Amino acid sequence: MVDQKKLYKVLFEEIGEGLLVSCQDGSIEAVNNRAIEMFGYSSAEELIGQPIRLLIPHRFHSKHGDYHSNYMENPISRPMGLGKTLFGIRQDGTEFPVEIRLSAFVEDGKRKVVAMISDVTLREKMQDELRELNQKLEGIVEVRSAELAKSNLLYRSIARNFPKGSISPLNV
Repeated sequence: MVDQKKLYKVLFEEIGEGLLVSCQDGSIEAVNNRAIEMFGYSSAEELIGQPIRLLIPHRFHSKHGDYHSNYMENPISRPMGLGKTLFGIRQDGTEFPVEIRLSAFVEDGKRKVVAMISDVTLREKMQDELRELNQKLEGIVEVRSAELAKSNLLYRSIARNFPKGSISPLNV
């Protein structure tokens, strides 16, 4: 039989995403190694007991309290910030784009939240590069379309001006 505690511990530590468990008051209760690394800390002790807002850029602190309260009142598993780019902040103050999925559970009569955090820096960079390449391609298509339009205009002009004659291109 599988030891559930050992299994959960392995899953918590070995998953490729950052995991963070917070209490009802918004303080961090547990964090896995990936989250510690992602946010630039050296140990869980630096984060446990700290408010979640420690990992959120300062410009979002005022709204986060309301978001947290609303989620605690209606705790459904869901992605956070649909359609928006969310940001985390590392210990050194650098920001990075993240995706966060929330899920709530009750332990000893107290509601807790698990946040699964993904660093999407590489994906955002690739999307930016793809947008840039698409813009370049659109520019090339516009130039080529203009060239074709000029060629078509020239051919129509020749056809109108030589209705009964013939034109023989020479390869010189």
